Amino acid sequence: MEDCEQVSRQLEEVLDSQSLPLVKGSYLLEVQSPGINRELKSEKEFQIFAGHMVEVKSRESIAELGCCFQGRLLGTSQHCLIIGNPQPISQGQHRGQLQRKTKVVQQDTIIQVEVELSKIISICLHPCM
Repeated sequence: MEDCEQVSRQLEEVLDSQSLPLVKGSYLLEVQSPGINRELKSEKEFQIFAGHMVEVKSRESIAELGCCFQGRLLGTSQHCLIIGNPQPISQGQHRGQLQRKTKVVQQDTIIQVEVELSKIISICLHPCM
């Protein structure tokens, strides 16, 4: 939150100091964080966040990983996401509600996996990494 406030103040100073205003009239500047578990949706976002840990939910089971797994987003290739060092994430019940656990089931055999974009329900930045 402090980072957003700092960016907002600095950007406001720059905008206000321009001899030719970028924005005519009064304006409201809002700087927001995308959130800790931001969902990635576009090719551009996949490129920007390449190298980051992500959590993937797919429409069908992917190899031994199942439908929910995490790994490092390596990039894209012909309508596929490339995920490095993928590890399945277990899911469990807690007091009648589905609760996502970050317990990773060890899986040392798969170095990377390519998943067709059409098979992905969601891909989010991993909140713990």
